[in-house]
Amino acid sequence: MRCTFGYLSFYNAIDYLQFFFAFNSISCQLNQSSYIALNLKMWLIVMASLNLFANLFTSLFLCFSSTKKVNEYYCFVFFSQMLKLVITSWTVVGCILFWRDISFKHHCSKIVENYMWARLIIQVILTACDFFSKKEKENNSNNNL
Repeated sequence: MRCTFGYLSFYNAIDYLQFFFAFNSISCQLNQSSYIALNLKMWLIVMASLNLFANLFTSLFLCFSSTKKVNEYYCFVFFSQMLKLVITSWTVVGCILFWRDISFKHHCSKIVENYMWARLIIQVILTACDFFSKKEKENNSNNNL
């Protein structure tokens, strides 16, 4: 339980940084993509909001759920999977927006560019780890049969 709250507090700090860069840095956040009607500021705000909502949802579930109620668990799994799907999709949009339309044109200040590279790479790695851990669990459960 302590590990979970430590992880969530660290991850919330990253989300607050997204809000900080969205509202305070004046470099490339308002540059419009040539392909989609989205700028980096809006992407950062939505991504931070999604992550904060997911972290709040997880925290509330861990604090107030009963481990004996199966319905609560399945409801949590369903909503967390939907949130992961939305966050993964929004990460793909951010990767396309940043790496195709913003990064190589060098419109961003160095600190915003470094943050975006790190943030997107961390999100892609977390998504891949989540995917492969589920594959490994499926393989282990199939081998036990």
